[in-house]
Amino acid sequence: MSDVQASLQFILILELLGLSVLPLTHYIFPQFIDKGFGLSKIVGILITSWIVWLISSFHLAPFSRTISFASLGVVIVLVWGFALYKKHIPTFTKKELLVIAIEELLLWGVFCMWTYIRGFSPDINGLEKFMDYGFMLSILRTQYFPPLDHYLALETINYYYYGQYIAAFITQLANVAPSMGYHLQMSALMALASVQSFALSATLAYQYLFGKKTFLHRKSIVAGFLSFLFVVLFGNLHALIYLPLQGISYWYPNATRFIEYTIHEFPIYSFIVNDLHGHVSSIPLVFLTLSLLFVIVAAPHKKSIKPLSLTQLKANSFPQIALLTLTIGSLYATNAWDFAIYLLLTGLVLLTRNTLQTMLTNDQTSTYVLPTFRSILTSSFSLPLIVKTAFQSVSILMISIVLFLPFWQHFHPISQGIGIVPLGSHSPLWQLLILWGMQVTLSVIYLFYVNKTTRQPDNTHNLSYVNTFIILLCAVSFLLIILPEIIFIRDIYPTHFRANTMFKFYYQAWLMLGIVSGFSIVVLLTKLPNRKLTTFFYLIIVSIFLLAGSTYSLKATEQGFGGFNHERTSINGTDYLFKKYPADAKAIEWLNQNIVGQPVIAEAVGDSYTDYARVASNTGLPTVLGWPVHEWLWRGSYMDAMQPTTKNDLASDASDSVALRIENVKLLYETDEQKFVTSIVDEYHIDYIFMGTLEREKYTVGSAVPQMFTSVYEQDGTVIYKVNN
Repeated sequence: MSDVQASLQFILILELLGLSVLPLTHYIFPQFIDKGFGLSKIVGILITSWIVWLISSFHLAPFSRTISFASLGVVIVLVWGFALYKKHIPTFTKKELLVIAIEELLLWGVFCMWTYIRGFSPDINGLEKFMDYGFMLSILRTQYFPPLDHYLALETINYYYYGQYIAAFITQLANVAPSMGYHLQMSALMALASVQSFALSATLAYQYLFGKKTFLHRKSIVAGFLSFLFVVLFGNLHALIYLPLQGISYWYPNATRFIEYTIHEFPIYSFIVNDLHGHVSSIPLVFLTLSLLFVIVAAPHKKSIKPLSLTQLKANSFPQIALLTLTIGSLYATNAWDFAIYLLLTGLVLLTRNTLQTMLTNDQTSTYVLPTFRSILTSSFSLPLIVKTAFQSVSILMISIVLFLPFWQHFHPISQGIGIVPLGSHSPLWQLLILWGMQVTLSVIYLFYVNKTTRQPDNTHNLSYVNTFIILLCAVSFLLIILPEIIFIRDIYPTHFRANTMFKFYYQAWLMLGIVSGFSIVVLLTKLPNRKLTTFFYLIIVSIFLLAGSTYSLKATEQGFGGFNHERTSINGTDYLFKKYPADAKAIEWLNQNIVGQPVIAEAVGDSYTDYARVASNTGLPTVLGWPVHEWLWRGSYMDAMQPTTKNDLASDASDSVALRIENVKLLYETDEQKFVTSIVDEYHIDYIFMGTLEREKYTVGSAVPQMFTSVYEQDGTVIYKVNN
């Protein structure tokens, strides 16, 4: 299949998923500049994939293309049927259609651009790609969830796999090869993030500039594009400062490892390195969450909407809360850290809404933003308000857990508690300024502007809910930046103990502050035209930041794709195997074409982040042990007994451990004693034994395996043995 055909099939499925729920998003997001069109695709993906996942999780039907299309058909019938019944067919004004056209151009443009660029570096190899691709293939092979862990035979995945599941779901619907679908999903994530960040920021600007009819859409569109740049394409200040100093020795990943023993990535880096990991897969879900929360913040200012109550929901608020609950639930299964972050933000939003609604009810509506926000922290606090907000938040929490209960039942959290950052391990302020100088500066300037203008008596009430939402985004983002200097979530990495905490917190702060940055630039340049000197200096600051962000993205893209000084190939991510391991690649291809289901296959065990586990990672077949450090992280131990996650009868023995499996695989390949082979084969229910390049490099191959078993594949020195029952 050509790149063009695969890309077209993939993006048309995205369009179909979006159209399937268009009446729903049109109804839920009336405040949006596009009436929710830009959010329709992720909503369609979320709802349809969740239905399929739930069906397969409860063993009602196996995960298959047929079930996926049937579920999509049900969604279309229900959503459009209800819309026809209620006479709520989506309609759009000419200006809204213009915005929609821009969003579609942005979606297709980013998707096609990144897919084309990916052809210069398509190898699904390096960093986390083996793991992510293996998850995706294991899911495509599975019938019922949870999927099997391709790195640990007999066990199910003990990691948040929902992002890879969505990739498998869309790839299956589009009927493209997984080796191409992996890259197409990354392009789709980038395109969806672009459109959703654009739509949210443009809407905020549109709502803020409500009284300014002239050029309203033009300014809103500029805000949307700026936020798209800050969120998706820009890097931090690192390149602007260090590229002139280091010249050709500058290396783009250093901007994400600048603070010693930490990780602080951002989206453009993630899209370049191409790991289909949870923090990337969750980006569209995060922007859907933020969009829903903005609608909730904005809702109290419509006097026809009563205070939110999950016990007495009105019809016009139920879809918003239901979709928010489903989205937050999906965050736990996609990137578990986001679950806590956006539950916190949800609680703050609900508190804000309840407070503002109380003011409306009591005719105490404030025309100022910061006084309104202060009231949340001071005078408007009351026991009924706190109880109400707590009840709402806990209700959303509990329902979100119920909606993804099959995942919660099988997933054992891998964190090992909370630690306090010791003295001497904190980030120097100058390094934090290089990482966050752009977004924090733009945000703080805007907050100062808000503080000053809210003391003036000529503001309208429309200002308060937009600025309240912006303040909430800033507050939570600043908290996420500060927290890794105080606490960290414990894991298995002793020297890099802050790495994961900083990584996960910073990533979400980047997304939220990216929205604030684009929005604030347009608002301030609109509101400060008469202050020429102030505007001049502000434009200089903005120009420097635009230069800095683009400098990194251009340099990183150049380096990440080898300078584009070689011929572009296809986006088939496994073609490299035929050059690097030609004999093994043919055997892997044979396995993919001939082996149904997920029988266990033995292969050599080596270090994580190497080419070991190449068979499991490129077939989705579970191996005795894939990448040891990953299983150590997921199971909580190396020498001691692991935490099993599977409920089936083939569960490994309680004494099983990562270290034991390493030794047993070594013994399997090296022994001359058939009794040892029999014992190991029985222990892990091994069906096939792979004998290829890395197996012969790693082990001194014994005589037992060739003597005991018959080869079902043998070519160019690579052999696959079938274990007889």
